[in-house]
Amino acid sequence: MEDANMTYQLAKPHMHRANVAERAIQTAKNHFKSILAGVDDSFPLNEWDILLPQTEMTLNMLRPSNVSPNVSAYMYANDMHDYNAHPLAPLGCAVQIYQRPENRGTWSVNSIDGWYVGTSTEHYRNYTILCKTTRALRRSDTVWFKHKYLTNPSLTAADHIVNAAKNLTDAISSNKPATPANTAQTALAKLADIFTKAAIAYSNREANQNAPLPGVDRRNNTANDATTVQNNVDTSPGVEASPPGVPEPSPGVATRTHSATNRTQTRSITGEAILSAIKISAVPLVARRLASRKFPMQMLCEIAGAVLYAKTGELMEYRHLLKHPEYCEVWSKAGGKEIGRLAQGLPGV
Repeated sequence: MEDANMTYQLAKPHMHRANVAERAIQTAKNHFKSILAGVDDSFPLNEWDILLPQTEMTLNMLRPSNVSPNVSAYMYANDMHDYNAHPLAPLGCAVQIYQRPENRGTWSVNSIDGWYVGTSTEHYRNYTILCKTTRALRRSDTVWFKHKYLTNPSLTAADHIVNAAKNLTDAISSNKPATPANTAQTALAKLADIFTKAAIAYSNREANQNAPLPGVDRRNNTANDATTVQNNVDTSPGVEASPPGVPEPSPGVATRTHSATNRTQTRSITGEAILSAIKISAVPLVARRLASRKFPMQMLCEIAGAVLYAKTGELMEYRHLLKHPEYCEVWSKAGGKEIGRLAQGLPGV
């Protein structure tokens, strides 16, 4: 090279990123190793050389041409690939090859096992398959791919909630702007804002699973919480009175008339039963599980089919009700009627 007056530079030893050839070799090796990592578990790795033609094809499709960087290296050398004529599939994927009636016995199965090793460039819409039994290459146009082992990205519950809130907000925003007389539009806008804030909070809570949960407010956990304070309200239809100390809203403007205190003071029978079961249950419960509404199966079995005794707060099953002096007569007749219905029925019941 010195005699020919050629200009050259030497690459540093073991410095592959400074050598174009070494960098190209590293890219090809990483591409082929990623293909080998995605083959079926039953694929014979000693047949790795059969995967090289499509590996080289896909590698040149992914990298730009040095002569014309606007197109791929494969397109510059071979023109654009026709995916309709020569479809591509994941290399090493387990498949089922259809056997035509003239090539199989009378009682033979209609398909045999194999692995996809590439497309057939000499045929129209044909696949090259490595047979599992004979280890021979076959070309077929009727192939069923067993790709269930390939993982696909999935959406989490937080992603679905955020997407739903965004769709609701977009749908409301696309309508005409709310006016003072359009109370329904204003209420829908507030509802969309609530959904969006709740969805973002839920997404942040899932992202920070190890963060401490906020303390549980136990100020209203008393026996008197089951009663609801009745306020003087206007009984005219469509009119709701404001709580004490809150000014009356202007006409046509939607406001929230129920405060957080009234909302927390109202409980259902199911809520009372669950609270009583938590108090008398021997299963340890933590604030994290209660906040996420995840109750142990043992505690749910304790309250399933039980009756809450209002005086003592105990959960009574059927055997307890038959022995109780207040409920024995009612529940014994009810049990007899139920057994009669399950058998042949009772006249007049």
